[in-house]
Amino acid sequence: MNDVEKVLSRGMSCEKKALLHEQIHDFNQKQTSMKYIFYIATIAICLLEVSCSAFVRTGGSGITSTEVTTVTHSINEYDLVVDSQSITYTIDVSTPEGILKLDKLSLKEAQELALEEAAIKNNCARIISPKFSYFKKGKKILRITVFGFPARYKNASIKEKFPDNDIIIVK
Repeated sequence: MNDVEKVLSRGMSCEKKALLHEQIHDFNQKQTSMKYIFYIATIAICLLEVSCSAFVRTGGSGITSTEVTTVTHSINEYDLVVDSQSITYTIDVSTPEGILKLDKLSLKEAQELALEEAAIKNNCARIISPKFSYFKKGKKILRITVFGFPARYKNASIKEKFPDNDIIIVK
């Protein structure tokens, strides 16, 4: 029992002393947790304050602050020609090839497969703005159709940059 409890508990019964001791203990715990919250908030504010600027010490001029900004620049440039004529490609389980292709595929996997095959069949690099329709029975996909606009490379320099001519999906 500390000095505060001794002074406050003079002339009290044992039950009241125990209750007083419990209340003081709870108060001390709350006070300690509030200190931690205060310290964490102070650290967070300090970090926010210095996160956007860097301090540089110079010879005789003291401390100067310098704003640091990030610049995002992309060097990806594509020269594509998009056909005005749309294409449609369907994979169906009514054919033996379709049964093998759609067996145990999720909807997302079936969509990616249909998109890739549509690009290959139409000799294009990408299918722009693809739309899908499908027919499912339970979890099994019976038919999936992709609709979109084929896009081809405009010049040979782009083909040299991408010799594999991988199919890139643009959504």
